[in-house]
Amino acid sequence: MAIGLMVFFIIDNLIQRDFFTNFQFHTYLVSTLILIYIVTVILLQIMKSDIIHEYLRSKSFWISLGLLLFYVPFLPVIITFEFMVVNFEIKNIITLFLIMVMNFCFIYASLWTKHR
Repeated sequence: MAIGLMVFFIIDNLIQRDFFTNFQFHTYLVSTLILIYIVTVILLQIMKSDIIHEYLRSKSFWISLGLLLFYVPFLPVIITFEFMVVNFEIKNIITLFLIMVMNFCFIYASLWTKHR
């Protein structure tokens, strides 16, 4: 997937010819979709695993959940911001809230593994 993303990045910049001048929207969109797919697969594997009986105590579970809780709602926000449908202040408020949720999951994961 990483090689495919690099090829997509090169092709996208050859077509649009705006390398380093504009936000790499298409590459960001594709990489976010790939990340959501990978995190979803990891979460499903953690929840179906026989090794981890209590997946709520798994550090990988909370980090994956934090990434998923950030990127799934953030994807429509970044798409609407690209077409200037949403106000800039609203985007910042939503982004701040999603970052706080993601960091809460990260903090919970690190504190939980510290107590074990």
